[in-house]
Amino acid sequence: MPYALFEDDDQLSRAFPTEKACWDHAEHAGLLDQESERLEDGLTIRPCPVDKLTDAKPDVDNWELPQLQVSDMSKKDLMRHADNADRQAAQTIDDAVKDNLKKAADDYRKEAEETR
Repeated sequence: MPYALFEDDDQLSRAFPTEKACWDHAEHAGLLDQESERLEDGLTIRPCPVDKLTDAKPDVDNWELPQLQVSDMSKKDLMRHADNADRQAAQTIDDAVKDNLKKAADDYRKEAEETR
């Protein structure tokens, strides 16, 4: 059952998969009173409807990296794309996506080495 942060009847946050995840979000956002570790006045955490976007699972099996025309790219651009792919790989939690991004970064670097 998903949970969200509310003020009166207004949902203030996205739906979180567990109550603990919602509490963690509230703490990270600075919404807990430091002394009592309770939510600020007027705020509650309670069950909510499932967010369509929160509940959506990525279609990893059909996901592909965008195709770039590497033949038209400079060595500097190729290295920039490799660095971007590495940063995105470090931020994703999906192992299949992470592997694809790391492979793309390696491919960009290989192409950059072959570019004059």
